[in-house]
Amino acid sequence: AFVLSLFAQLLSYVCMYCLALALDINSVGIAEYVFILPLCNLVNAVPLTPGGFGVGEAGFRALFLLFGSARGAELALLYHLEFFLLSVGVGGLVYSLSDYFADKLRGHTPAVANLSAETDLR
Repeated sequence: AFVLSLFAQLLSYVCMYCLALALDINSVGIAEYVFILPLCNLVNAVPLTPGGFGVGEAGFRALFLLFGSARGAELALLYHLEFFLLSVGVGGLVYSLSDYFADKLRGHTPAVANLSAETDLR
């Protein structure tokens, strides 16, 4: 569990760094993200607003200002959107296909109505 947690955190840092590169934030290096991201996540965990929106962006903005970038709020918004879209999108896809693949594994095929012209409808 510890190694899996470290791997998940590493992916989170890499994701944040890639989003920052997309926003052309060059004043903050990858080493600073290891410091900034846990603090931003702590600030984002404060339950002042639904979903933590607004609080996390303010925290990101304040911490990124300390490191010379005024685009922390934009980065936080992209990070939230990316996390939400991936978790809901991938999770929703897995959930919607789970019955289909479960039936395939069990050997069941969905029943198809016989609508041919030979069917007697009397």
